Amino acid sequence: MSRRAHESSVGRIPVALGLLAALAALAVTAAPVAAQSAWRTPGAWLGAGIGAGAGAFTCDACLTSRETGPTLGLAAGVTLTPRFAVAARLDGWVRPHDGVRDHIGAIGAAAYLFPFARQGLFVSGGLGLSRARVLTHHEGTTDRTSATGLALLAGLGYDLGVTRQVSLTPALEFHTALPSALRLNGRASGVNVRPSWLEARLGLAWHLDRRW
Repeated sequence: MSRRAHESSVGRIPVALGLLAALAALAVTAAPVAAQSAWRTPGAWLGAGIGAGAGAFTCDACLTSRETGPTLGLAAGVTLTPRFAVAARLDGWVRPHDGVRDHIGAIGAAAYLFPFARQGLFVSGGLGLSRARVLTHHEGTTDRTSATGLALLAGLGYDLGVTRQVSLTPALEFHTALPSALRLNGRASGVNVRPSWLEARLGLAWHLDRRW
């Protein structure tokens, strides 16, 4: 990748983080009752989110830089107490460029802790299975590089109630995986790789058992 393209890609990251910070600031200044109208009552919910993330594949034998691409997440969870929720999650980051398609995905479970009784601020953490794949197309053929390992998640966000059933959740999340064997076209390469991505995301949650 050219230097100019790399600078343009990296330059989008502070913009995405700035937009998320503005959303978080708006959420913090919102009325506490609005924040509590969503997550704080026990019940089931569904969530989806989109964002921008900086992904990378790190290994001892390779030189990599973080590249920006879109992210997507889906969740199905349950709020157990006003300060604690759990969810099953599916998350992914992708970046197609110059005949190459980078992709990192994770499926697993996450927990959300609300440390303050009257605010929507939360921290999150999770475990799961990570799958990273790079498809390289050239001269009518496709090389497939992949790695599968244990996925880890850490995040910080804010839940802002819009109605009694819908809430917005801006968040910063870091997804990574433990080093795992890199395979090229199904064959072991002898190299371990650790895929990861840092993202700014805006989520939407629908609380199933709420009514006006």
